[in-house]
This record gives sequence, C-alpha cells and structure tokens, in this order.
Amino acid sequence: MFEGNEGKIAIKDLQELLEKLGVTGENTKTLARFLVEPRDQDKIEFNELMEGEITDVSNKMGQIIPDYTMFQDNENAVLESLTEKLAEEASNIFQGKDVFSYKEYCDLVKQSTLSEEEKDLLALLLYQESKDLEALSYKKFEEMYSKKQSSKSESKHSSGEKEKDKDKDMEKEKEKEKEKEKSAEKRENNLSDLSEEKMIEIAQSCFTQIAELMKAKGLTLSELYKDKVYKKSVEGEDLDLISQPDFIDGLKNLGITNIESEEFSCLLKILSGNNRDKTICVSDLAQILEDYGIKDGNIQSRTTLKFENLDNISMVIMLALTEYLVKENKPLYEVFKNKIKPKEIDGKPQEVIKSSDFFEVLRKIGVELEEKEHKNMSEFLCVDGQNKTLLSIGKLKQAIEEFVCDEQLQAYAQNCYEELANEEGVEGGDQMNPGQENEENRSSNQTL
Repeated sequence: MFEGNEGKIAIKDLQELLEKLGVTGENTKTLARFLVEPRDQDKIEFNELMEGEITDVSNKMGQIIPDYTMFQDNENAVLESLTEKLAEEASNIFQGKDVFSYKEYCDLVKQSTLSEEEKDLLALLLYQESKDLEALSYKKFEEMYSKKQSSKSESKHSSGEKEKDKDKDMEKEKEKEKEKEKSAEKRENNLSDLSEEKMIEIAQSCFTQIAELMKAKGLTLSELYKDKVYKKSVEGEDLDLISQPDFIDGLKNLGITNIESEEFSCLLKILSGNNRDKTICVSDLAQILEDYGIKDGNIQSRTTLKFENLDNISMVIMLALTEYLVKENKPLYEVFKNKIKPKEIDGKPQEVIKSSDFFEVLRKIGVELEEKEHKNMSEFLCVDGQNKTLLSIGKLKQAIEEFVCDEQLQAYAQNCYEELANEEGVEGGDQMNPGQENEENRSSNQTL
C-alpha cells in the first residue's frame, strides 16, 4: 500500500489513497482520521494536513484488518470455483431477500455452512456490486454472476469453434497435399507412357505461353534468368545450365500459375531429359524459344567454380555446410544472418562476408576446425585477389547449389572426408560420416 515504511503521511493523502483502493464516501475520511490522529488526546481539532508516521498507520491497519487470502493471477480457477460455490449458497441464504445491511447479512449467514473466510469473500462480492455496506443487494450480485457465467459460456463456445475451425483447416491442408502428391504421381505415370514426340506436342502450348509473356514484358532469356546460369562439365563438354527450381521460379516471375499441369510436366521432362540432377541446358532452351520468336545472344553464365582447387578440408567444409542447410531446411541468409554485408567492389555492388565471420558461423553449426581460418577455403570464395579477407556470397551460393545438384561432387567430398579420417588414424570411416544424424557418431567427428 505504501512505498516503503518510512516517513509520514497526511490525512488528506491517506484519504485519496484509500479512495483509489475502493473505499468511498464519508467512511474514507473517518478511516483516514482514525489511522493518523493520535489516540492519547481527549480533544482533537480536525486538520486534513495532520500527519502520522507511516509505521504507526501500518500497525493500526494490521490491528483492524483480519487475516485474508490473496489470490494470484495463476489461481483464477480456484477463485472462480469458490465464487461458483458462494453463488449457489447465496441463492438459498438470501431467498426472498433483495437489499439488506451488513449487520443483517451477518445474521443471515450465521446458520450457513460457509467458513469464516467464505463469508468474508461473499460479503466483499456483494459490496462490490452494491457499493454500500448498509444496502447490500443480492439481486445485483445475482445479475452480475449470471452475466459472467453467460460470457464464460460464450467464450468457451467461441474458443471451441475456433479449435474446430483450426482442425478443419489442417485437415483441408493435409487433403490438399495428398491430392497434390496423387496428381504428381498420376502425371509421372502418364508421362512414362508417352513418347518424346507426344510430350513435345503437349508442351507446345507451354512454350507458346512462355514466349508470349516474355514478349509482353520485354524480357530476354538472359534477363529472366540473370545470375541463375552456371557452367558445368558434362561428359567432357562445358555446358551452361539452370537448376530446375530456378527455372520454375523464373516461370512464376513471368506470371505462370499452372506449373503443376500435365503440359508443364511434359515441358520439364523434355528440358531436363534424363539428367538425375534435373538441370536444364540453356542452349537447348534458347534454341526452342528462338522458334517462338525469342532471340537472345547475350546468355552469360556465372563464374565457373574450380572445385579441383579445393583441398580435402575445404571439400569437407562445403559438404558439411551443404548437408546442414538441407537437413535444417534453412536458407543461407538465415544461417549467416547479420554477417552478410553489401559492398561496392570495382564499381559493382556485391554481398560479402568477412572470412573470420564465415568460419565463426561454421563453428557454431558444428564444423570443427583446428585453425582459426582455412586459407584454401578463403582463397576459393574470396571476391578477388585484392580482397582476400572478403568472401563472395554469390560464389558461396553457387557452390552450395552445385553441391546439392551434383552427386559426383558429393561423392568426391565424402572420399575426401574418409581420407582425412584415415590420415588421423581413425577406424571406421562410415561412423565419421558428416551426414550421420546419430549424436554419438557426431561427437566422434574429427577436427578438420
């Protein structure tokens, strides 16, 4: 009630404090005077500025206020249950009564089975609705309790309905996913029975739609797939490729919404061919679109990454990082968060990360390194020879994408891992697989 127990308080200030606590009317002034004015004087002239020691006021209040129970916020259920019991008892105790004084209330509850604490609580509930100890109204209390119960019932019903709606929505989402899976499976089965000529015939409407949208938006193939094209050596031939997810994103950017149709399934099958990594050859796509009036001689691939320049440790770092991103289903930007910064290099804006920050994040996600930074990895990802401490996020993204799509690259990295394990004299290369999810196996991982 008081902020600390030191100092003095005037009758006027105490009266205002009591009013804030719900004590109103002439009783407030009387109580304030009783608590502040000294008792050892025969005659006292009222003065609202008269002060009393806060310790004396607190002691007097302790003498006149009986023992009471404080209900905390987490005990609301207990208080509600008790109020419900009192409401039931009150209907019997005050039958035929409406308004009565506190003295009459005490006589009425005397014969009840309520404990003293319950009697006090019921008196408080009646007073809260009546605001007058000389005119406690059972009718007002009954109306209040009825409204409260009605509101509680509606709230429960509303909450129940929301839960039902939520469950229904979840069921609908599950059904949609099942339908999508069934449709994809059905399309795949249908395609397996079609000849390549038939698939090309079916996919023609898709190529027409793509070409028309590119013309309408004034886009060329190089503009549509800017920074998405990369080089890869396939059977001794360097090819410009686009990953299937990047290709689909480009179609969505054009405004195509029926990508899951049978026609587009044929288109993807034609463009990906029998590639296990489902990549699309840019020259093949450009040649097809040229027949539909889309000419583009400016297709530029991203910088070719020379993975042969990576040593064993760097290959294992790339494998571990790629597997972490795939397993945790996290984008690169989320893992490196605030470490990625924009920087202008040679007049061109680039996204970079400090080499020290890059290796710090690697350690946080569980990639152990003997050295603070691995020089070979830094040189592979650095922006250029003049900025060896700044790593290119573009190169890092490209390296991860190629690792995800290239099973041969993954296998080579796994061999590098096993070679490192053998060099350390650790037996059982399979137990040291960075892709293992078993925690005991992870704890046995060597430090790179």
